[in-house]
Amino acid sequence: MAWDRRTIITMFGAAAGLAGAAGAARTLGSQSDHTGTPTRPKPASGVGRGKSVAIIGAGIAGLTTAFNLQKSGFDCTIYEADTRAGGRNRTLRTGDTVSHRDGAQSVSFGNGDYFNAGPARLPGFHTNILSYCRELGVALEPFIYENLNGFFMSDAVYDGKPLRHRSVRYSIQSALDEFVTKSFSPSQLAQPITAEEFDRLEAFILSFCGREGTRFTEDFRRSFLVHPGAADTAPVMEDALSITELSKSAAFGIALSSYDFVEWQAALMQPVGGMDKIVEGFLAALEVAPRLAMEVVSVALADDQVTLAVRDRASGQTSSVTADYCVCTAPLPIVDRFETNFEAPYAAAIRQAVASWYPSTKIAWSADRRFWEEDDGIYGGASSLDFDVMQFWYPSNGFNGNGGVLLGAYTAGEAADRFGALPLKAQISSSKDIGMRLHTAFSAEAHSPICIDWADQAFAKGGWGVLTDEFAPTGAYARLCAPQGRFRLAGDYLTHLTGWQEGAVLSAHRAIEGILADVEVG
Repeated sequence: MAWDRRTIITMFGAAAGLAGAAGAARTLGSQSDHTGTPTRPKPASGVGRGKSVAIIGAGIAGLTTAFNLQKSGFDCTIYEADTRAGGRNRTLRTGDTVSHRDGAQSVSFGNGDYFNAGPARLPGFHTNILSYCRELGVALEPFIYENLNGFFMSDAVYDGKPLRHRSVRYSIQSALDEFVTKSFSPSQLAQPITAEEFDRLEAFILSFCGREGTRFTEDFRRSFLVHPGAADTAPVMEDALSITELSKSAAFGIALSSYDFVEWQAALMQPVGGMDKIVEGFLAALEVAPRLAMEVVSVALADDQVTLAVRDRASGQTSSVTADYCVCTAPLPIVDRFETNFEAPYAAAIRQAVASWYPSTKIAWSADRRFWEEDDGIYGGASSLDFDVMQFWYPSNGFNGNGGVLLGAYTAGEAADRFGALPLKAQISSSKDIGMRLHTAFSAEAHSPICIDWADQAFAKGGWGVLTDEFAPTGAYARLCAPQGRFRLAGDYLTHLTGWQEGAVLSAHRAIEGILADVEVG
């Protein structure tokens, strides 16, 4: 292997995550700068006066669209098929009902607890959704994702024993540090690495190791066998885990690297009191409330208008609605049900994109005692699992309180396909089995499970969409980003932040800008 700058920085990325790669890049003399600023459409005062916009869907994209267009004078009406606003932004509280193909479930959490059944975190670089939180008065608090006291668990590794996150991370780290340091010498490095640069690199690598003289032992990074105490109670660190043994589960490497992804890096945040506080903020700021339980069944395009057939789910009556423009923010599996007169390539692109919709399932458990804190020392964060259950999350608020809500399963993609095919009782049993292996108190103290399978929700039919041909100039992604006359789609699937509320906001901004430009030209 030729050890040029790119190779060394890549190795640092594998060994130490993005932070290590950035450090190596700085050591080698490169610099980078990133500033994220909101990209709000600039309202054009009065430009929309006398113009109407029909918005399909009262999720984050739909609410963003109405909130901004009303500032330019447009008459906006939101048609939402569900009985609530928010779309996949949904926070469950006691008294709520959750649908499942095996029957309705009643939510019963104690202590005023809640559970974010859809999006649960706001990355710090999602500047647009964060700017709306600021403008709408939505208070934020930290969301802890990576917690070195959380667990990794796989049946393929150490007989399925739960392993502390720090034990896995720093066992791998120490092995890679040793490998990198012993694998190169100045004579092997491709120019123009200088001897001075080599010395700095070696020192930088060794800075990831333990105390001076311990070199690769990572003394104060792995878990304690004996916790430090008073007098002669000296700390004893556990031995490094075998990287050969850990490598038996590819899921461990994927899970470890995921914490370095930009989307999941600290600081992450969450609204105080539930993610739906964002929805409440938008609703309070709208001039006209969304029309709920109003299901769009057809869309007819003309040169200068869009006509919707809208069915009132309560009365069963269908009415015709005409608007100058339409922004459709409903998930594509729902849009695919509409009767339309779309051009054939556009309709085909919708059908193609529907096939890429990701399933996702979450299961919440209530507990009257925070046993994960008291017994296992886990305050926030997640445990990562080599099972279809995939992840356990621990609440990032209410520390040392009387109880809380655990996310006892989070699945997506192929794992969610398998998990979602199970009956409700089997889904809950699977989550419980994993919970019992992680926490001895889980069986006795976790109760009132609630499962939300997003592929099973009537007006979602999935967690999010990923259009795999997004860079193809004539693919589904490109076609659906373009308008059909005065009809535009908006949703996170039409951005490079799929599955995130920031993506929904950015796509709404693009639709808004298109309408503003069209009106100004016209």
